[in-house]
Amino acid sequence: MRKKEFIFEFFATESKVTYIFKHALTQEVSYESILHKKRRDYHSAIARTIECSAEALDNRLEVLAYHFQKAEIREKAVDYLQLCGAKNANSFANDRAIFYYQDAIECIETCAEINHELHSKTFDLNNRLADVYVRIGSFSAAEEVLLKQASLAKLDDHSSLLSQALRRLGEVARMRGEIDAAITWLAQSLKIALESNDWRNEVRTYKSLANTLKLKGEYQAALEYLTKGLEKVSLFKDPSLEADFLNDLATVYIDMQDFGNAGSALNRCEEICRAIGELKETQVSAAINRGVIYYFERHFDAALQEFEKSAKMSLEIGDRKNFLLARHNRGEILLEWKKFDQAFEEFESCFQVATEMGNEQERINNLLQLGVIKLSINQPELAVSYLTQALQKAKAKSFWKFYQAAAERLAQAFRDLNQPEESERILNEMKLTLSSLSQTDLSGLAR
Repeated sequence: MRKKEFIFEFFATESKVTYIFKHALTQEVSYESILHKKRRDYHSAIARTIECSAEALDNRLEVLAYHFQKAEIREKAVDYLQLCGAKNANSFANDRAIFYYQDAIECIETCAEINHELHSKTFDLNNRLADVYVRIGSFSAAEEVLLKQASLAKLDDHSSLLSQALRRLGEVARMRGEIDAAITWLAQSLKIALESNDWRNEVRTYKSLANTLKLKGEYQAALEYLTKGLEKVSLFKDPSLEADFLNDLATVYIDMQDFGNAGSALNRCEEICRAIGELKETQVSAAINRGVIYYFERHFDAALQEFEKSAKMSLEIGDRKNFLLARHNRGEILLEWKKFDQAFEEFESCFQVATEMGNEQERINNLLQLGVIKLSINQPELAVSYLTQALQKAKAKSFWKFYQAAAERLAQAFRDLNQPEESERILNEMKLTLSSLSQTDLSGLAR
């Protein structure tokens, strides 16, 4: 082939020479001319050689997944596809992560015989796929995956996985603003967990129920579930979960404006984090909560210090979710100080990070803040641009709290532009949209 100039030398060292095809079509024809069994053997040999090489496998995961797939060595293919998915998910390459997780699931489903190990991996892959869908705000896709997960768990009579799937369906419903549906799913999850003495799913469902009830303003009920969960966690001596519960407890107290109890819960949470030394993500979240307390108490310097500390910590551990939250809160303080240029830069940066992460909720939140700043500095034309985007995206994703805020600010911008008819139209459309929703969909609008 080299003599006929179908291939040519691409790279050479003392030990090996790499060739490349002159045309992709020539490569395809050559490949298809090889017998299927021989092709499988070649792919297997290539994959095994790479696995045995001294080169770091992290850089060759995609290549290994490809060759094991082509070699029809499905267990290995699934392993490497899952690793590819995790690698992309960790770097927030969400579309690629979805592609690899779906490919791994399809690889298992096309097996002639699915052994127990492969079957178990299906559950893990579905959970990981749902995580990515939730991250990017594709709640319908996440729900579809979790419904499939629940069906598989039910067929297997696997109570723990069924309880987990139902709990996660409840969490997705909560994120969509479907509070009644969320409570229904979570009640089913809790029932199964209690019947099967599955304490881990039991306490995690208490946590989810508390976060859901908090959205309805039912703070006492939320506190009861968190307290019940804390008692159970203490009994089974799981300090990491205990710290997580204490942090959630502080969040409820903050919403209740009970900063004394919030501070006490955070003190206990931070004490556990320091003792274990590994709960960095919980520590970051606790620092953000403490900053929020300072913010509400109007101690802006102390709040800023907490937000900057949490931003630094979250960056060190690759926790972009909390990094984004800390930076956003820093922008809120700059707004309080009327440092509009700096605040604008902060929210613009947050918008970019949210876009990279595929976090639609935070994209909308920061678009809203960018519009508010433009209103504050008498630039209503630019405010209209940001607020219109926020309004449309919030409506599409059913984020009604953001939708209401964007509509009200947009109406104000049109008034500033001496367009009262357009302002009135926006407000009327908002009222009509919100009136068509159930009361549970509207939970949290006033807060």
